Amino acid sequence: LQALLYRLGGPALLEPGSVVLSLLFAGIALGVVFRLLAPYGPAGRWTGVVWIASLGSFYHWTGLAMMDSALWTAAIHLFFAACLRTVRSGGAQGAWTAAAVLLMALSRPDTTLVAPGGAVAFVLAFGWRPATRRLLWTVLASTALTQGGLTLWRWLYFGYPLPNTYYTKVSPDLGYRLGEGLAYVAGYFRAHPVSLVAVGAVGWLLWRSRRARRSGGEGSAPEAPDAHRVALAAGLVAAVGFGSAVVVGGDHFFDHRFLQPYLPLLALPLGWAAWQGWTRVGARRRQEAAVAAVVLATLFLVREWRTPLRSEIGVSGYEMALEGRLMGEVLDRVLGDDPPVLGVWQAGGIGYAYRGPVRDLLGLNWVAMGHAPGDRKGIRDHAAFHEPTFWSEPPDLMVPVPLALVERVGCPRRVWGGVLRGVMTTDRFRRAFEPLVVRTPEP
Repeated sequence: LQALLYRLGGPALLEPGSVVLSLLFAGIALGVVFRLLAPYGPAGRWTGVVWIASLGSFYHWTGLAMMDSALWTAAIHLFFAACLRTVRSGGAQGAWTAAAVLLMALSRPDTTLVAPGGAVAFVLAFGWRPATRRLLWTVLASTALTQGGLTLWRWLYFGYPLPNTYYTKVSPDLGYRLGEGLAYVAGYFRAHPVSLVAVGAVGWLLWRSRRARRSGGEGSAPEAPDAHRVALAAGLVAAVGFGSAVVVGGDHFFDHRFLQPYLPLLALPLGWAAWQGWTRVGARRRQEAAVAAVVLATLFLVREWRTPLRSEIGVSGYEMALEGRLMGEVLDRVLGDDPPVLGVWQAGGIGYAYRGPVRDLLGLNWVAMGHAPGDRKGIRDHAAFHEPTFWSEPPDLMVPVPLALVERVGCPRRVWGGVLRGVMTTDRFRRAFEPLVVRTPEP
């Protein structure tokens, strides 16, 4: 989609167009949630609205970041809506679910776990009956076909079965990954302890689900007799998403980027719990309960927005990208006639502006480095550097950090030796490379 934007309008259209697409995808996901909140009464709906309004980092990752999070979020929520439609139709509308699985597969490889796990969540929420059995087989078959086709295409085209980012970022040690992943999820709940209320709501729904099934939808809204099951399925699908982040060992971006796409779904179990609590409050106490709810909601919103605001909503990431572009523009002006191969470990910004070849020292666009041996442990997602592979085909010019050579912006900056495993401090490196100062004719 971004390549199409670039083709149509070049750099001038790429970023604003990406933001618009991201907001569109986020709006689709939130539209699904708001529609499913409708049967939960005013208390449930307002609780869901407050929860969604509190997700400050969600709006960054699915809007301003221009990454795949927005598309993945829309795909997950459309998958949830399609699964619900299939179950409610008795399994007759499985084509919608198959299409949603295809969209998920084209969005992220997490589909391999999230799609089958999501189908199992619906089985747990709605019971083992013909409709959920058809849903499960539909999802399993669709996942096998889409993932099998993509894996075959990658194998034939790239020579490897998995995306290159998997090889560069994911440690082959499963125990290490699980430990890092559990710490990643625990870190989210430490930063957002109120989110444990959503976990409690899902647990309560699990405890009630068997009795609710026996009573044919006890306590549900007349217009949606399966509302409690929908809320339980949403909570379980979110749990599957959290589990997929655990399996790969988490992520290095601020405020738990991998978890953000699943958070809107938690509005449903929270809304259900709030509605059930409201119905149990006597008429005489409802005014006091409403005042207390407003006060608690205000405190909750303030508390939840502190985390993204204190982290400046990822400003450092944008700064690195802009610094890289500046570095790329400087080098392009000076070295543009015969551009050397640049070796960098932050390739995005420089690669955007520099017209010569850029080699990512962490392997994202350097296949040999990406598939070099190593345990991928240490600095999360930045531990793929392999010194023998580096010396097998060293770059012409090393740019250790984006502003390493730009004096006017405040250099020198300390080189981060951990990512490059100290290679720049070795005698071999000092013999092979000389320090270089680039001076442009204008400031």
